[in-house]
Amino acid sequence: MRRLDHVNWLGVEPVVNRDFLRDTLGALVTEQIVLDSGEVAGKLAGFDERTIDRLVDGTHRHARRRADEMAAATEQLLELGVPARIAPAARDLLAALRDAGSPH
Repeated sequence: MRRLDHVNWLGVEPVVNRDFLRDTLGALVTEQIVLDSGEVAGKLAGFDERTIDRLVDGTHRHARRRADEMAAATEQLLELGVPARIAPAARDLLAALRDAGSPH
């Protein structure tokens, strides 16, 4: 079974991040750091095989659009005279994912 054992998540808005991880990615929040004020300051979340499948499938499903977006970003950066390093690398990776098709 594929599994991401846990993520120790600290951030500026940990409650918003927790809700995203739980509601969108299906993470199971297993522990939280709660300050004396009652404010949530961090959390530990785990993911199971369904979450990993959702991430992998979504990456392949949206690779065509994202490759096109990164191609446009690369073109715009070059037109502005800005060295483009990350955008073309992302474009190429997404194009390879798009061309490979779904892993399932």
